[in-house]
Amino acid sequence: MIASCEEFLNKSSHDTNTIIDLDMYILAQPWAVYEQYAQAIMKEYLPVQGEEAYRANRPTRFLQPAINSGAIFITNEFRPLAAQAVRNMEREIDILASGKSFGGKELS
Repeated sequence: MIASCEEFLNKSSHDTNTIIDLDMYILAQPWAVYEQYAQAIMKEYLPVQGEEAYRANRPTRFLQPAINSGAIFITNEFRPLAAQAVRNMEREIDILASGKSFGGKELS
């Protein structure tokens, strides 16, 4: 995936763009699926960053820049999913800022 992203910066192809969009597709899933993803990502990073840093960094380093880019998806096939992705990411930002957990579940 990293190699594909680097390749994308230098030379764009429909296949590469589709792979990148497939990777981002989780962002546009129904909230219940996205929430499980967000909780799993948080659980993965907590031992590395700690909860306070994670809650501060996830929105500023990934979520808000992705929203602000206006181009979450590259290909025409995935672009219609952008609105759902933005809603999910904004909801995650709200949860992270509130200090609450996802779905009321403990992260451990």
